[in-house]
Amino acid sequence: MQAGLGNGRDTQTPPWGVYAPPESARLLRLLIRARLGRGFLRKAGLRRWERRFGPWVDIARGGIRYRLNISDNTTDRKILACPHRLDRIEIAALAGHVRNGVFVDIGANTGHYALVLAKAGAARVVAIEPNPPALQRLSFHVALNGLETKIDVVPAAVGPSGSLPWFAAPGDLGGASLLRRTDRVMRGCVPVHPLAEILQTLRVSAIAGLKIDIEGMEDRALIPFFNEVSRSLWPACLVVEHVHRTRWEVDAIAFLLRRGYRVRKTTRENAVLEIA
Repeated sequence: MQAGLGNGRDTQTPPWGVYAPPESARLLRLLIRARLGRGFLRKAGLRRWERRFGPWVDIARGGIRYRLNISDNTTDRKILACPHRLDRIEIAALAGHVRNGVFVDIGANTGHYALVLAKAGAARVVAIEPNPPALQRLSFHVALNGLETKIDVVPAAVGPSGSLPWFAAPGDLGGASLLRRTDRVMRGCVPVHPLAEILQTLRVSAIAGLKIDIEGMEDRALIPFFNEVSRSLWPACLVVEHVHRTRWEVDAIAFLLRRGYRVRKTTRENAVLEIA
């Protein structure tokens, strides 16, 4: 595994802690967090951080060790800037369901949801991520936190079986997508499998919670799954990103409402649904 987990410059991964924030970063770190992790001032603070200390940051949050890169991933920037605010409503809803159960993370990115919910008591986590640089950092985080026996990392996208082009978003690992857009760059092809097939391969027979964030492909991943599997496999709680809802071919949230789910919370980026 390469150092920097994706920058391709080094030949070995430095041990965790090499990129720990120096004492001289303490004031800037406090200023970034005081700005609540959003807006121009937060971005200016993060740019200043990168210029002074570099993009890589090794930190621990809530008992979880992370290796962040604030130059290439929006989620990493949020973890540094506002760790206690990042999707707290969504994670709290899922945590209330997944204790001793299975949590499925579709579009796991570098592992924030997977790691937090594994620590929150999920008996098993299925973390599905096709983007090679994000996948590499996700696997690093799983090993770094000693969660190899609890988190299954699946190197694939969810959708119709096959291999499809993958489009990267400059500066944001989590923004990569199977959907072609003018602001995306094709980075080759990735394997794609239906969710039901992935779960069957892993012998998952019940899901307590599920999160999906796949940049406008949520409907293509979820609707075939619900049409194919029995109700016993439906998750009790879902978090569905709705930011790219205009790219859906079918309204996934309306579909879930017709299947008996109810929207319990709506945040800026996600809808939290629970089975009625």
